[in-house]
Amino acid sequence: MNKKRPLKSTKSFKVLLGILVIIFIVLVVTLINFVSLFKKNVISESREHLSEITRQMQNNIEKSITDDWNIGRTLASVIETNPYSNLEDLLFYMKTRRDIWGVTSIEVITESGFSIDCDGKRRNNDIASALTVNAIENGRYLSIIQSTLTYLIPVNSTIEIHGSKIVAVSIVQNLDMYLENFNLSSFNNSAYAYLTQDNGICISQTISNNAPYAFNIKNLFEGNKYTDLSGKNFTIDQVLASCGQESCSTTFLVELGSKGNKYYCTVDSIMPESENWKIFYFVSEEIVNANTNQFSFYLIFIVVLLALVFLGLAGSLFLLMYNSRKNQFVIDLNIRDKMLSRIVENSKNAFELLLVNKEPMYASSNIKSFIGFDYFLLKRTENKYYVEIVGGNSKSLGVINESLSTWDGKSDFISSYIKYGAADRYGWYSLRIYPSASGVDEYIIIIQDLTKEKEREDALRNALDMANSASNAKTQFLANVSHEIRTPMNAIINCTDFALETAKENAQLQEYLNMIKDSSKHLLAMINDILDISRIESGKKSVNLSTFDLQDCIIEVTEMIKQLANSKQQTFKVDTSKITCFHIISDKQKLSQVLINLLNNAIKFTPFSGTIEFEISQLNSLRKGFFIYRFVVK
Repeated sequence: MNKKRPLKSTKSFKVLLGILVIIFIVLVVTLINFVSLFKKNVISESREHLSEITRQMQNNIEKSITDDWNIGRTLASVIETNPYSNLEDLLFYMKTRRDIWGVTSIEVITESGFSIDCDGKRRNNDIASALTVNAIENGRYLSIIQSTLTYLIPVNSTIEIHGSKIVAVSIVQNLDMYLENFNLSSFNNSAYAYLTQDNGICISQTISNNAPYAFNIKNLFEGNKYTDLSGKNFTIDQVLASCGQESCSTTFLVELGSKGNKYYCTVDSIMPESENWKIFYFVSEEIVNANTNQFSFYLIFIVVLLALVFLGLAGSLFLLMYNSRKNQFVIDLNIRDKMLSRIVENSKNAFELLLVNKEPMYASSNIKSFIGFDYFLLKRTENKYYVEIVGGNSKSLGVINESLSTWDGKSDFISSYIKYGAADRYGWYSLRIYPSASGVDEYIIIIQDLTKEKEREDALRNALDMANSASNAKTQFLANVSHEIRTPMNAIINCTDFALETAKENAQLQEYLNMIKDSSKHLLAMINDILDISRIESGKKSVNLSTFDLQDCIIEVTEMIKQLANSKQQTFKVDTSKITCFHIISDKQKLSQVLINLLNNAIKFTPFSGTIEFEISQLNSLRKGFFIYRFVVK
C-alpha cells in the first residue's frame, strides 16, 4: 500500500496540473483573439477616420485651385475691361489684389516674353513665355515650376508695358507653404502630409511636425516595410499610377526611420486639370492607437496577473511532486552511473574530463588495464601543451608531446598511432583531445584502441605495393608487345606504298590501297599510344601540336568510315559548310583517333539503314584571328 500512494498522488498532481494548464491556455487564447478582433476594428475605424481627413484635404485643395482660377479670370477680365493709364496704376492694383486674395504673387506676361510681378520686378522668362503659348492655345494652363504653382490665363488687352502688349496673367502660389494653409490640427498637430505628382515627386509637404523631407515620396517607402490595410495588396507604384480611381485610394501601415516606427499613411487622388496628384497623410500608429494601446496594457496586466497566479499554483504542485520523486530520481541516477561504468569497463575506449594543469575531474576506471597507467595530465607552459603520465610510464610520451607542441588548444587534437604493451603482445591506440563546450581550459580526452585499424591499414598498404608491382609488370609487357607489333605494321605501310606506285592505272585498286594505308597508319598510331601507357602513368604524356589542313583530316577519317556505313546500308552525311578556315593547330593523330572512335560508335549504335550526320562548325574565339571548332555526330 505504501508503494502505491506516491504513484497515485503523483498521478493526481499531474491531472490537476493539466487541468490548470488547459484553463490557462483557453483563457489566454480567448483574450488574444479578443485583442486581435479589437485591434482589427480599431484599425478599420482609424483607416476610415484618416480617409475622411484626406478627403477633406482633397476638397480644400480642389477648392483652393478653383478659387485661384477664379482669381485669375477676375484679374484677366479687369485688365481687359479697365485699362490702366500707366504701369504704376496696374502694379498698384495687382499688389492690392495679391494681399486681399492671399496669393504668393501676381504677374503679367507680355508678347515680348518678359514678365513683371506686382512688385515691379521684370524678368526675361523663357519658361513663362513657353507656358503662355500653351495657355493661349488651351484657354488656360496650370504648371509647377521651381516649387511654385502657376495659373496662366490669356488676356486680350491693349495695355502695353515697355512697348509690348500684355498677353497673359498668372497667379503664383508658393508650394513650400501650400499644405500649411490647410491647418492640419488633427491628432494634436502630430500628422504631416505630402502632395505629389503621379511620378512620386513631391509638390508640397508640411514643414512642421518633424516631417521628413522627401524629394520623391517613393524614398519613404523604398527599403521600408509597408502593408496595404485595405486588403487589396496595392504597391506604392500602383497607387501613384492610378488616375483618380477611388479603388486605388488606400491606407498603408509603414515602418519609417532606423528605429522602425510605424505610421498610418492614407493616400487619395486629386485631379486638377489633366494632372494626377496624390495626397499622402502620415500619422504615428502610436498616436492613432493610443486607446487601443491603453486597453492592451490593462489586458496584458490581467494576463500577467493570471499567469502569476497560475505559476504560484504550478509551483506549489511542483514542490509536492518534486519531494515525492526526488528519491526515485536518486535511484535512477545511481543506476545510470553503474550502467555507464559497466559500459566503459567493457569497451576498448577510455575517457577523461580535465582542466589544464589540474587533476582530472573524471577518469574512467579502465585506463590502467588498457594502456598500463592511471591517467593523463594536460599541462601548458608558455602557450605550449604537453601531457604527463600518472601511475606508470610510456616510451611514446615524447612522440605525443612533439605533436602537442604545435597544437593551439582550440582545435581538435588527434595523434598518430601510439604503440602500447610488451614486445610480444602489443597494440595501438590514438590519443584524442577535444575542447569542451562547457568552459575555458576544459578538455575531453579519449583513448581509443586502434589495433585492428592499424592491422587493416598495414594489410592495405602491402596490397597496394603488390598492385603497383603488377601494374609495372603489365606496363612493361604492353610496351614489349607493342614494339613487336609495330615492326610488321611498318612493313604493311611500306608495301602499300609500293603497291600504289605500281597500280596507278587502276583507280579502284588505288582507293582500296589508300584505305589500307590510312587504316594502317591509324593502327600504328594506336600502337604508339599503347607504348605511351608508361608515360601516362608517370605523368609525361604530351600533346604534339602542329598546323595541318582540317579538310584533309576529315576526308581521311570519313573515307574509312564510309565503308563501314555502306556495309550496314546507312546514310552517312558530312557537313563542313560552316567552316571558312581549314588551317588549324592541333594534334592531328589524336584528333583523328577521337573522331574515328565517335563515328565508329555512331555506326555501331545506329539501326540498319539509319542516318548518321557528321557536322563540323566554326565558332568565334576570344583570341583575335583564331577560331574554335565543334564536331557533332548524331
